[in-house]
Amino acid sequence: MSLADFSRAIAAAKALTTRLHLSFVTDLANSIAASGPSEVIPDQKWGKYIGGTASVRFGAQAPAVDLALETLERLSPVLTGQYRASHEVLVNGNFVDWPVQLGPQDRVKIINILPYARRIELGWSASAPDGVYEVAASIVAGQFENVRVRFSYQSAPGDPHARNPGMEISLR
Repeated sequence: MSLADFSRAIAAAKALTTRLHLSFVTDLANSIAASGPSEVIPDQKWGKYIGGTASVRFGAQAPAVDLALETLERLSPVLTGQYRASHEVLVNGNFVDWPVQLGPQDRVKIINILPYARRIELGWSASAPDGVYEVAASIVAGQFENVRVRFSYQSAPGDPHARNPGMEISLR
């Protein structure tokens, strides 16, 4: 996408936001600035609302990952703090130090690599009787329409036999 196309996409998004609440506009502008548009789609239906013939779909993966990490931290039971500090982010199967720039095809996984993470997910902790990852995945999925969030038990790179709680986040 050229810089001119990106500028037109920002202008279209700003025109659309004139009817929205100010705090939401601020959040939208921050999200746009952080992730940029993932695709510009010719669209007759939405074109009339943004004053043109294209709608802009912004990648919401990064904000979804941010919300997931904040939610996981909030829901994590704390005895020593080790579980809360062990939520790891993988992009396309590689561990990364979050935040990173994401493309529209990137697949993000968040897992907890501790051996007892599965027990916590199964409700063995009095402070997280409903688990952590499944609840967090449900919360995040409810906040983003164009992001797919899926809870599952996953193996970490280098340990194919472990099945730890995790979630996958990708664009729809």
